[in-house]
Amino acid sequence: MSNPSEMTEPRLSADFASRVLRRADLLKARRRRTWRIATVGAVVSFAAVVAAYEVVPSNAPVATAARPGPLHVAASAPANQSGETDVLDFLFPDAAPVARFAAQYSEDEDTDSAPGLFDDDDADTS
Repeated sequence: MSNPSEMTEPRLSADFASRVLRRADLLKARRRRTWRIATVGAVVSFAAVVAAYEVVPSNAPVATAARPGPLHVAASAPANQSGETDVLDFLFPDAAPVARFAAQYSEDEDTDSAPGLFDDDDADTS
């Protein structure tokens, strides 16, 4: 097949080009018709949904804008050491022991004899 004289071009009929162009025009017209039908269907569907939404009454009650009243604290709220209640006491009622441990742990860290990253003596370099 390396010899160019052995390769022959396919023989096409005289009306081949016109048949191909006619087929391409038919496909183009079919695509255009499908696109138009889909667009019209989408517009009609949207219009039907909007019309149905406007015509059918809603059974849901209309919420009025109510002004929020004062915040009341429950009488059973745990009180902290100063006697005041805290929002976190409501959200995490069993967290008081953890908070005490964290406070004790942070006090132990402050009195640690190891040098800290930011010692007061190192801060005064001027």
